[in-house]
This record gives sequence, structure tokens and C-alpha cells, in this order.
Amino acid sequence: MSGDAQFAVAGPRAILASLEEGQDLLAIQALNSSLTLEVTLSNDYMHEKGVSSDSSLEEKLDVLKNATIGSNNVGDSGDVYLRNLMEKHGIDHSNFEVIKLDGNGAKIGGMLENIVDGGVASPPFAQQANQKKAGEKFIQSSEDDDYADLVWEIVYAEREYLEDNPEVAEKVVKAIGKGIEFSRENPEEAAESIQDYFDGVDTEIIEQSLISIQDSFTGHGEMSQEAFDNGQDPLVEFSDMSGVKTKRDTSPGGFWTNEYIEEVFPD
Repeated sequence: MSGDAQFAVAGPRAILASLEEGQDLLAIQALNSSLTLEVTLSNDYMHEKGVSSDSSLEEKLDVLKNATIGSNNVGDSGDVYLRNLMEKHGIDHSNFEVIKLDGNGAKIGGMLENIVDGGVASPPFAQQANQKKAGEKFIQSSEDDDYADLVWEIVYAEREYLEDNPEVAEKVVKAIGKGIEFSRENPEEAAESIQDYFDGVDTEIIEQSLISIQDSFTGHGEMSQEAFDNGQDPLVEFSDMSGVKTKRDTSPGGFWTNEYIEEVFPD
């Protein structure tokens, strides 16, 4: 909003909260078409509860009802979407606790020291935890049908800027769309190309992470009303935590559009 950047990339919470403040923003692409958050549990906790990642989703969620989980912040998207998932499947989350452990290293350290029973984050967290023998992936959000169809990591900008600079928006959408396509079809090369971003993480771990969320790289980042509903509803349900209090009309052409994608990827 200060003008220092023309585009932003964030989860649906960011754009919905900004709209709530009266900012006129427009979403033009989604990097992921499903929620990529994963829950990783410590080996000790899984052994204590006698569960494995092969258990049913309901059984796994039931194990979390008395767990302490590390997330980047209390009340962040990991906290909100996980509580909503538990509530949706009839699991009491009143004794479920989230504590702030910012960054994968802090979460892994917390698991090794038994400070937390696990953590919630997107890849490569689970892969790193497994490598450090701290724990293993227990729940992948996309196991739930609604979370398997959810806009995640949305590209957006001020509507006025987009209207004044359509050619710039098309270039951004084209570049990101090609990146989505490349990551889906060439995970090994994609991992090598982003190695510098994940300082200290093995390329093999990054590749495994990309493969684990391969299904979320669909098309060129097209969005749908249902996927926006699935992203918005948990935030409104837990509005005290998310700050998103208004349930917005998610019809196409409102605060999101595929028109830039359709312009540069007509087929």
C-alpha cells in the first residue's frame, strides 16, 4: 500500500483482511490450488499415541486434540485452518494448543527437546524433520476434500494499478504460470533453481517437497469460486483469530479474476 511493491503473494487471509480495511485489491493468480500446510508429529509423540501416518484422517485429528503444536505464530493460518479441520470432523480442539516457534529450525528443535509434540508448516518442514530424525509427516491438509481445492499463495495488487498497467500484470502472470508448469513437470530442475532460497537445505529435500505438493500446481494458477470459499470460510469461522469478520461474495470478477491468465494462456 506504500507503493514500495506493485504485487504481493500471500495466503487468502492477507487479501481478505486488507479488503476488510477498505483497500481495493484484486487477486489475479494462485500459486497453489490446494492448501500445502502439513502437520508433522515427533517420533516420541506418535509412539506414545500408537498412531501412524496411515491412520484415517479422523483418527489422526483425534490424536491432536490434546497436542501442543508449533506454528509461526499463535492464531496464524496454520492455527486457524487446523482448528477448523478438527471442528469440521467433530474433534474437540479446546485443549489443542499452538505455541509460537517461527521457522522450521525452531519447530524441529522444539520436537527434539519435547517442547512441542509437532509442528504445522508447508514443505520442506516435514522433510527436514524426517531428515533430522525429529518426526514425520502425519497429516497433509489436502487429505480433506475442501482443503484439496483451496486457493493458496495468491498473487494480488491494487485494482487501480492493474487497470493502469495491464501489460505488466500479464508479464507477471505469464512468468509465474510458467513457473507453476515447470515445477509440476520438472521437480528436480525446479529444486536446483531455488536452492539458494532454502539456505542449508539439501536439493534432494527440496525436490521431495515439490513432489509432495505436485497436485497443487494445477494449470497456470487459475482460481474458482469454490476454492475461494474453501479458503475464506475457515477464516470467517475463526474470525477472532484471523481478523476476517466479513464473509465476502466470491463470485468471479469481484475481488478476483482469471482474465490475465486467460489472456496469456488462451488454451
